[in-house]
Amino acid sequence: MKSRAEATELNLDSLMDTVTNVVGILVLILVMVTLNIKKAVDRIREEDPSQFGVTEAMLAEIQQQAQDQQVTIQELKIRAFGLDAQLEQDRTEIREQQRQVEELRRIVPPDKPKADLLKEVRKQVEERKKKQEQLQEQLAKIDAELDAVRGELGQTPEMAPKAPKIARLPNPRDAPKGAKPVLFICREGRLMFFDPEDLRERVQKRVQFLLRSLLAKAGPGGEIDCEKLVESYNKDALSDQEFRSRLVVENFNLVLIYEYKGAGESPDRLRNPASRFQSVIRRLDPQKNYARFLVWPDSFDVYVEARTICDERGVLAGWEPYSESYQWKVSLGITVACRGKPKPPPKPAPSKTDPRKPAVPPPPLPSDAVD
Repeated sequence: MKSRAEATELNLDSLMDTVTNVVGILVLILVMVTLNIKKAVDRIREEDPSQFGVTEAMLAEIQQQAQDQQVTIQELKIRAFGLDAQLEQDRTEIREQQRQVEELRRIVPPDKPKADLLKEVRKQVEERKKKQEQLQEQLAKIDAELDAVRGELGQTPEMAPKAPKIARLPNPRDAPKGAKPVLFICREGRLMFFDPEDLRERVQKRVQFLLRSLLAKAGPGGEIDCEKLVESYNKDALSDQEFRSRLVVENFNLVLIYEYKGAGESPDRLRNPASRFQSVIRRLDPQKNYARFLVWPDSFDVYVEARTICDERGVLAGWEPYSESYQWKVSLGITVACRGKPKPPPKPAPSKTDPRKPAVPPPPLPSDAVD
């Protein structure tokens, strides 16, 4: 049994050739008849038509018939041309149908049964149905979670606004004569007690102990390897509750850097009477000490809270702003001869004619104003 694809492959070339041949034969016959009639009329005119019993009217009628047949011949030629054009169009359509059949054969192999194709289509439909069911289940779970969250939000009591923080406007004035500042650092949203001198004295004692062995091996002029000294100290650096120390060499001098450990107390913790801040504040003598707050940009809230507590306890206070990148460091206060340090140039002899210029005054000390 032929397949549908094979049934569509009909060859009409033989049929079209036969039709064309028949039309051509008819045209030739009409041409021959017309020529014979024309020749007969010409021979009759050469003779006397009356001898054959043919009148002028009969000749005119025959001539008209010949002209009519000529017109018919032209019409047949036109129809024959039209048949040729139709035949070419039919051939073009047949070639297009054959091309479409070949494309269908490439898409669907002829050796694949229709049952397999139907099975594959059904399989794809089932997979899409399963995927749609999974998406619907996920959507239902999300809707349930949203409903639960809405329910919890509906049961959540409204939070009352926080009470405004009231801080006394600063009134800058000089600190009491002889009063010493007690430092507090406000950084990363926390407040911590800062005693740089205590940690500095402890570091000095440790460095002096490490210098003994290095000075015993010092070269001419007592020069030592300062980098080795720094490395030895930093392996077991000292620290306190809020800061750790780190030693570096800058311009052939020993410099102590205070590194923040991330400790301290939050604004809520400051209100607790057992907080370290309040413990330090209670021990202050208002005639001998005042609070000095070093404030970083991210910790103004904790400063305001601490300042309010100072006002409540009658403790004078002042503050200084610091930039985010500021690093607290001071000279260690121990003079050592670091190896590789260039010797200072000799001082020029004083001129006898020009008086010596006055010495440059030292930089001003930090402000002791309170507000």
